[in-house]
Amino acid sequence: MKFSTEAIEDGFRVTIEFEVKHWNDLVDQVKQFIKMTALDD
Repeated sequence: MKFSTEAIEDGFRVTIEFEVKHWNDLVDQVKQFIKMTALDD
C-alpha cells in the first residue's frame, strides 16, 4: 500500500502557510509594541 504523497504535501503546505501567517501576525504585533514602548522613552 502506497500513501498519496501529493495529499500529504498539500496538508503540510496548508499547515505551513497557516503557521507562517500566524507567526507574521505575531511578529507585526511585537514590532508595534516595541515601537510604542520605544516612543515612550
